[in-house]
Amino acid sequence: PIASLVPILSKEDITNIKIDPKFLWLNCRLSVAGQFQGVFKKVPLNFEDCNIEGDAGHVSIPAATRLPSGEWRPFTAHVKNLDISKVLTYTSVEGPSGIATRFGMLSGVLQWESIARQSFSGDLENAALYFSNFGQWKEQDVRRVQLRIDRKGEKVFLDVLHVDWVG
Repeated sequence: PIASLVPILSKEDITNIKIDPKFLWLNCRLSVAGQFQGVFKKVPLNFEDCNIEGDAGHVSIPAATRLPSGEWRPFTAHVKNLDISKVLTYTSVEGPSGIATRFGMLSGVLQWESIARQSFSGDLENAALYFSNFGQWKEQDVRRVQLRIDRKGEKVFLDVLHVDWVG
């Protein structure tokens, strides 16, 4: 279970995000070479065939490397049925209010270039959004949104390629 790894990952500065995962498991190969004392701060950590699975969905990362500086080399993650609401809960992040009554699930590919640059291409499914129509706020179910999200520094760019509405 990931919950048992979080204190170790936090202590070794592998993650600085407050995370409280429930019902999530990590299956991953980790290789590191060097002196045991301070190993996480002196040599790169190489992750291979990583899978995170559970009630929040599935994420697979074929390979990733965390440098001693704490930065990550570019990597690709494949996301399947990632429940956004549960991820927000696990990371103690509040989603945007007034936009969605149901955040839905993400499936697609995340490209991590650096801490300041990431992109996601895929689908958002089973969401419910609020829209204003002539001053009246209404909820609209969304079956599927095909999208691309690019983050460059503090800016986030969203391209909506296709929307499949319910009703």
